[in-house]
Amino acid sequence: MMNIAITGNYASGKNTVASLFKDILKSENVAIFDADVIAKKVLVEEKERIISIFGREVLLENGELDRKKIREIVFYNPSLLKKLEDIVHPKTLLEIRNLISSPVASIQLF
Repeated sequence: MMNIAITGNYASGKNTVASLFKDILKSENVAIFDADVIAKKVLVEEKERIISIFGREVLLENGELDRKKIREIVFYNPSLLKKLEDIVHPKTLLEIRNLISSPVASIQLF
């Protein structure tokens, strides 16, 4: 089993590279895991903690978190960004570690 991590800045083409890998390795058992998708899932799971830090103003009318509003807030406030990262990053990394330790494919792209 092989794990390959694809890293880069926002909108730098990570998903494109992962898709190319998958196309090139068609004959292999390849799984792609997107850390952004995992982090979004964690954000939902930690909704109450997020509200306790940012307030109810980060909720949409349907009760879901307004990720755009949260982005706007943390862009100008490094201390709130740190609090958000302290919530999301550990659980995201744990989920990735779990995927690595319990492989579902012979080649896994992260």
